Amino acid sequence: MIDRSRAWMGALLLVGLLCHVVAAHLNGGSRIAYQHHILGFFAILVVTGVVIAVLGRLLWRERHDITLLTIGAVQTIVGILVVYSQWAKP
Repeated sequence: MIDRSRAWMGALLLVGLLCHVVAAHLNGGSRIAYQHHILGFFAILVVTGVVIAVLGRLLWRERHDITLLTIGAVQTIVGILVVYSQWAKP
């Protein structure tokens, strides 16, 4: 059975990825737009994941679930900001 925190992290990461896909569609929907937004999602995931994992080791050593949820939440927030930046373009 899967942990609730892992399920929430998966859901949040999926929402973040979906936001990047929607932003690519708003950006014109070309193959290169989708490619750049998906690669951007994974680049942001790696960078923020490393930073949050280090902070997690320092601040809450025994609570891996908080670290996972934080990574998912950050990805969702960044995804929403990316969609908004594409949507609010003149």
